[in-house]
Amino acid sequence: FEGVLGLLLHETGHLLFTDFAKVTEISNGIRQNRLCMIPNTSMEDEYAAYENVRDYILGIKNTQILNIINMLWNSISNAMEDGHIDMRVGKRYPGYKPYLDFINDLCYEKLPSISEIKAERNKKMQENPEEPVFLISDFLKYLLFYSRYGYIKGEDWEIKKEEAALKVYDLIDWIDFAKEEDNSEKRLLYQSIVFYKAFPYDYVDAMINKYGNEESSQVDEESKSSLNDVLDSLVSPKGLSNAEGTALSDIIKKTKDYSSTSEKDQGDSPESNIP
Repeated sequence: FEGVLGLLLHETGHLLFTDFAKVTEISNGIRQNRLCMIPNTSMEDEYAAYENVRDYILGIKNTQILNIINMLWNSISNAMEDGHIDMRVGKRYPGYKPYLDFINDLCYEKLPSISEIKAERNKKMQENPEEPVFLISDFLKYLLFYSRYGYIKGEDWEIKKEEAALKVYDLIDWIDFAKEEDNSEKRLLYQSIVFYKAFPYDYVDAMINKYGNEESSQVDEESKSSLNDVLDSLVSPKGLSNAEGTALSDIIKKTKDYSSTSEKDQGDSPESNIP
């Protein structure tokens, strides 16, 4: 019960506090070669990062690649928003915070560690040695882990040797600002800054080199499937991370087992026939 309620509270928090209209506006902008969230020019590094991404996507004609960039923006935004939602629901409704803590603790136990992520990456490299490895897929994982649960599983020495994890820690101020910010406009700006500063130029360049940059260029199903595998490992269609999905399955199984046991016990009780 605690786990299911925790998940419901999290998703309800999105309905209460996430500005879906603005998220849609940003997504539509990316599909049309423009960026909606612009840092103040006084933020020199952040504004420069924005300008670089802005100029880069202006040159992209392949609409499918623009859709892929939009998917990456949504993954970064959603991962960061998750951390804010749990914190805000816990502050607004402190009596329900234990249920959020319960599901987050359960999910954190099931998150892969840095060593497990590296082992999976090495396995893929051995199976497909000609396929390039991109930082963005593991960066998205670590971003979700830190934003939602506050930690990346691994020893300090492992983090220092893991480039994708270090990238998250390089951006930790903006991630924390977004987590603490109640104003949705500012929060989306902070999420956008992380998107600009972590923009995967190498990944998008590889997609353009492979499929071309004409409006009619097609991205084959295998590449779409590969990207979807990365994104699905982070966020399912219902907004649950892979670890949360596993945790939810365990919760449902335990609930069913408990219900079956309770029904059996009630059947043996003389009170079970009381209407």
